[in-house]
Amino acid sequence: MKFALAYDMMSKVSPNPMSRGDITRHALLAEKLGFDSIWAGETHGAAPRHGHLPSPLQALAAISFATKKLRLGTGVLLLPVYDPLRLAEDVATIDCLSNGRMVLGVALGSNVNREYFNVPKDDLGGRFEEAVSLVKEFWTRPEVSHEGTHFAYRRVAVIPKPVQKPHPPVLIGGGTLTGAERAARLGDGWIGASNHAFDRLNSFVSHYRGALPKGRKGFVASNRVLWVAKTDAGALKSFTPHFTEFAKWYSDRHALKDASGKDVDYVRDVERAMELFAIVGSSDTCIETIEQYDKLGVDQLNLRIRLSGVKSSEFESMIRLLSAKVFPSFAKRD
Repeated sequence: MKFALAYDMMSKVSPNPMSRGDITRHALLAEKLGFDSIWAGETHGAAPRHGHLPSPLQALAAISFATKKLRLGTGVLLLPVYDPLRLAEDVATIDCLSNGRMVLGVALGSNVNREYFNVPKDDLGGRFEEAVSLVKEFWTRPEVSHEGTHFAYRRVAVIPKPVQKPHPPVLIGGGTLTGAERAARLGDGWIGASNHAFDRLNSFVSHYRGALPKGRKGFVASNRVLWVAKTDAGALKSFTPHFTEFAKWYSDRHALKDASGKDVDYVRDVERAMELFAIVGSSDTCIETIEQYDKLGVDQLNLRIRLSGVKSSEFESMIRLLSAKVFPSFAKRD
């Protein structure tokens, strides 16, 4: 099991990102404490948003200069809003600047984000698959000419090429079985969102594993909100207001559902909602919960710890506790 940070860089109370000093310091501390990677998500809109940024690649480029070995992931980029050639160039550039540490996570995203950029609504899946294939071609071929359904290029090239060979890993996300199949066919792994309930995540992971071509191991990463404290009671008390805000954000968008597709009532039964969507408790309890994800077939947990409103001191205390008490338990099993 690998552990990563799904780092929330936007605050709900301001249109500005969290301070540059915080982001740089936290990335350096995460690297020191044994985290494998740091992930930045994407969203767009006129109002202040939780967590994600409109330009995660720029944030990761900045982090790359402050760190030496921490891998840099997009969790996730909304692929339909990008020109594949431009995206391939940008990711290749960061891969070079970071000496081969980029991981590209992509997904279709929501209608709201696509409408923001006037993305055509027809054949979204076909557009997505053509774009993924093109990005890989741009990275691996000296020159590309392409006349497709959605994109056309004549004798174009990405220079410089990525440091990683054959190319940076591409993880494909999505909250459907079709998305899991697409990841198995076209990607180097599948990435799950933090609003996938545990049983729903189980279904996606099983479907992804089952759809992999024979002989391919595959890779599964999943975003998950986490709160760790000295005691279970202390963790529940401290985390409840932050989790409630997290759950409300998804619930307002009808995106907080259980495995049967029913909306989760996080107000009436917050502890059940936490069981479905979060890892919360003492270090021992977190270990027990993470073991369930391990059995599920998750290779990497991207932990959302710095939710909007979480103090820097709280965040730092939690990742230190994870490094000291939780990580060693899984290192012994590798």
